[in-house]
Amino acid sequence: MSFSSFKFIILILIFIRNTSYELSKEKIEELNKLIESQIKSAKLHTMGIVIVDKEKTLYQNIYGDKEMEVDSPFIIGSVSKSFTVLTLLKLGVDIDKTLDQYDLKDYINQDDAKKIAIRELLNHTSGLQGFGRRIIYKKGEHHYSNYGFALLGKIIEIECKKSYHDCLKEKIFNPLNMTNTEARRREGIITSYDNFFGFSIKYTGLDSEIGDGFMIPAGFISSTLNDMAKYLRMYVKALDEDYPGISEHITRMSNMSTKIGYNYGYGMDLYVKKKDNITNVYHSGGAKSILCQFSIFNEKNLEFMSLLILGIYYVYIQLKLLLII
Repeated sequence: MSFSSFKFIILILIFIRNTSYELSKEKIEELNKLIESQIKSAKLHTMGIVIVDKEKTLYQNIYGDKEMEVDSPFIIGSVSKSFTVLTLLKLGVDIDKTLDQYDLKDYINQDDAKKIAIRELLNHTSGLQGFGRRIIYKKGEHHYSNYGFALLGKIIEIECKKSYHDCLKEKIFNPLNMTNTEARRREGIITSYDNFFGFSIKYTGLDSEIGDGFMIPAGFISSTLNDMAKYLRMYVKALDEDYPGISEHITRMSNMSTKIGYNYGYGMDLYVKKKDNITNVYHSGGAKSILCQFSIFNEKNLEFMSLLILGIYYVYIQLKLLLII
């Protein structure tokens, strides 16, 4: 599938650890020129960008057809998994417990439940297939499983004695004042566009993808530019200083937890580019043609920079290089 097959809604959030960093007028003009050229060449529909440090918003803008606004809700895809992991860790759940210790008989084969620990759902080493309730792969090998994260959502509900949404609201949304983020079905979500014989047709199948809500913990949380700025600012703050009740969990999530031939922690991947001394802890995701990537960079020129991008990988690479000059 080529990128030109779809018109993407793209949103980018960039977070800078160094609070003394400022965007000059020249830098903003350069950034605008780059984004506008990417929109044109990739035939993108809309792109929103907000740049913040750990304390405040430095810059924000919306490009393209401007159908969205900074408070327009969109599906964040598998970035939802970071919310699921953080909530589970904040609940103090013993991740070495096996699944048979929970009432999950309607969701997983009980013989398999005895063999799978929560830890293995967190790093996709349980052997579960992507969207199924049986072990089909060798345990200990990395096989990405959205179904595993849907099970984590059920475990959260059991441990919290509340719905998945209400538990996340208590543990994450309310403390960060994320007033427009939902972990349940909602109306008014921005949808993407299909290319149908050269015509842009708005995608209408999102509601059926969400279904009864079971898969929301794996990839269907909805949020906004403004709310995600608050969420990712928390990550930068947690890495920059001691953030009580948060820093220890973010560290656990971003440390690679297994030697599985694939760099994956708890809800986070790891990319290392040794040549440029760049470490990127990230997670990507998508719902239909809305694509998302949440990244935390550790590099010598700019200590930490987080980036949420919905869209195309080369845009994130060029923006990263642009902003570390």
